[in-house]
Parts: sequence; structure tokens; C-alpha cells
Amino acid sequence: MKWDAVEIIDYTDKSYKGNQARQFVAINCPDAPIRTYSEGKISVTIKNVRSVKPDDVKKVLQENLEVLEFFKSLKVSGATVLSQKAYIPKKATINRLNKVAKYTITLELGDIDALFEPIAQTAEPWKEKGVQQRLQVLGYLYTPLEHPGNNDPDFHHAKACWNYFTQVHKLDDYPAAVEKLKEEIYGNILAGKFPKSGEVLPKSKLPESGTFAAIRFPGGYGTTKSAGTELRGGDHFFNNSKLSGGGAVEQYDFRIGDPRDLIEKLVFDENPLLGKIPLIAKVTKQFPGEEPEPAPEVSVLFQLAMPDKLLPNSPFAAPESPDKVMNYSLDGTFWRDEVYPPLAEYNKGLDESQWKAVHRIVHAAFALSEADASIDPAAKAKEWIDEWAKGYDVKWDSVKEWWGDEGATPYTRLWSDIPDTKRKIRQLLGVITDFKGYKEEEYMLIVRCYKEAKKLS
Repeated sequence: MKWDAVEIIDYTDKSYKGNQARQFVAINCPDAPIRTYSEGKISVTIKNVRSVKPDDVKKVLQENLEVLEFFKSLKVSGATVLSQKAYIPKKATINRLNKVAKYTITLELGDIDALFEPIAQTAEPWKEKGVQQRLQVLGYLYTPLEHPGNNDPDFHHAKACWNYFTQVHKLDDYPAAVEKLKEEIYGNILAGKFPKSGEVLPKSKLPESGTFAAIRFPGGYGTTKSAGTELRGGDHFFNNSKLSGGGAVEQYDFRIGDPRDLIEKLVFDENPLLGKIPLIAKVTKQFPGEEPEPAPEVSVLFQLAMPDKLLPNSPFAAPESPDKVMNYSLDGTFWRDEVYPPLAEYNKGLDESQWKAVHRIVHAAFALSEADASIDPAAKAKEWIDEWAKGYDVKWDSVKEWWGDEGATPYTRLWSDIPDTKRKIRQLLGVITDFKGYKEEEYMLIVRCYKEAKKLS
């Protein structure tokens, strides 16, 4: 008979027929009393007698294949033997070289904080390289780590950043603040949403299948040297408005027009932990009929792949384009949003920070009067504008009622040419004539604010 009459099925239900069946037997049963001829014929030897009968061929093949754990069934055309022995693994007689293992990879998130240098002392934490590394990957410290401002003798930049971190978290106790810093590392480096200012998310974990998480990688590095005054960043505050020393600091000088990627690369080169998370790949192998076991000899390769498309309700999905806000032909409708209109006919000469402050003042005053009927929103708006006009002496406590979030876009105080800026505010309030969507009392608020603003001179 010929091999075309033989079909072997393995435990994965894969079929080997004809020449594939011959190769299967030759590899897995090399000592079987089976002979193959060049024309594709097969014969077996039973009690020293060669036979080509289908029943004899099936019997010999069955006896030799049943010792293989991955053998499932055998079919031989023309054979009359109907029954087959039950498939019972015989591990003691198996040669693993002839078996195929199933490999499984499980990814786990390692200890994120262990990536950073240890923190040796908490009396002056800003001097610790481990503290600076953590502050930078979280988006607090934008000065490159090897910059003189982060090193001896003064650590000016690092200390200022540390003080800001403690203010955000309202912590005066340095050891407690160091623990908060580590907690934020564990929760905010890899997160399922964007954290708000001062928010520490639950401990990070790898996203489930079909979901997303973001790896924090701070950006937005700006210029570090003024093209007008030639002063470096921090010179006003730390060096009495005088140019700080050259030498090592000159490599960090970036002006308007310099390629942004150069300073980003410099920051990254000095802190390669930016954007990194520890992934642990655990690989197991399992041979048919056996329990899984570790596979330490296996190499695991990682590569970036194109991400799945974000769902519309994902916290990482970009908001819809604010067409209404950006269409300035709809006079006045932009006033409902904080977006700064660049056209002078609408902003009346206010810069973006001033515009946002006025917008906040008017809306916050109205919201306050809704919560407390005894508050006159126009008077409250005037009070806030006057407080805002105190310049550099303005304290956070005096503006937090209307500014809202200390971590929001910093606002410009009215410290220069105050009368002119107030004149612009009066002009601005005077041209807001379209109050689509406003309640009547909200419209009256802005009218009252406008009337009050006329007195601000």
C-alpha cells in the first residue's frame, strides 16, 4: 500500500497525510519496523514477515505512535480494525526533542521608584540627585540636572522647584514631602488619565487589554536666555537682575528661534529616566501533558507598534475643535470661553494672561453672588481687579478666590502702566454686546461690571 492511504492527527488536530505522514513517522518513530519505497509505498514487519496489508500497517503504526503524547489518532484506508487504544501519555518514554512546547509571556510593571537614585537625607532634599530626577520626570523641574542651578554651591533652581512642590501638596514637613514625591512617582508616571495639579493617582499598573495608559514625558521647554537683556533664566530672582556667570552654564543658553529639540535633547541626555518604566516579562513553557515551568533561557524582544485608535470617550482623546470659539465673526460668543481672541478689536490690547484674568474675575464674581445673595458681583469684581493691580506684592491668598487653580496658566499682574491696562479692561467690557446663552441676571452682571470699571482709574 502507499502512504497516501495514511493520515495521522496530532493533539492540535493538525493532519499529516501522504508524504507528511511518512515524514512524521520518520522523525518521531525512527526505530519503527516500517519501510518506505521510492514510489511512495509502505511496508511493515510483523514477526519477521514483511506485509503491506492495511490492517498490519495500521497495527504497527498504532503501536509506535501511541507512545507519543502529541499523537491523537490514526486513519489507514482499507483497514478493518475499528477500535483504537485510548490515548495515555507515557512520559517516561518521551524524548522532549521531538515535542513542541507552548510559550506564554506575562508582562508586569516593575518598581518604578527603584529606577531613581536613592534619597540619602531629607533635611535639604533639593540637593539630592534622586529628588531632582523624580521632580523632573513628574514635570516640576525643567532645568537640566547638570545645570549649575541644580548643583553646588547654592542649588538655586532645585530649591525653588522643591519649594513649589511642597506648596502644591501643602506640606511643610520635608520627610513627609519626600514620601509624597515617591507616591506621586508610583501613581503619575504611568496613568489611566491626566492628573490635575497636586493630584496623586492610585498606584500605576499596566492597562488591561483594550484600554490605554499614558507614560508621562514632560515637554514644553522654553528659552533660557533673553535676546533683549541677555540675562539668563533665574537671574532676576537669584542674581539681583544681573547676568550670572558663564563657563559651564553657557551650554544651556537657548534663545528665541533656537531649535526646541536641542534643549529637549540636553534635558533628556542628563536624565535618561525621562519616559522610562520598568517592564518585567515572565516567560513560561509547557510541554503537552506537563505543568508550565519557567523558561529563563528565552530572550524577549520589545518593539513599538502603532497604537489602537482612541475611543471618543477616552480621557486621552483630544477635545472637539472649538469652532464656535474660534469663529470671531460671532461677536461676543467667545466671552463664554477663556480662549484668547488674538484680534485687537476683541481683546482691546490685553495680552493673553490679562484676558484670562478678566474673564475669570467676571465669571467668578457672578458665581460667588449666586452662592451668596448678599455679595454684589460688580463690587467684588472691582475689589479683585484692585487687588490684582498691586503688582509683585500680590499674594496667592488674595487672588485664589477668583483665580481658582494655583497650578493653572500663570497670570500677569498689573504691575506696569496700571491705568492703561484698566482702560483696556473698561474698553473690553464696553464692547461685549452679544450675550448669547446668558441668563438675564448674568447679562446685568457684566453691565454692572462695566459701569464699575469706569471708576477704576
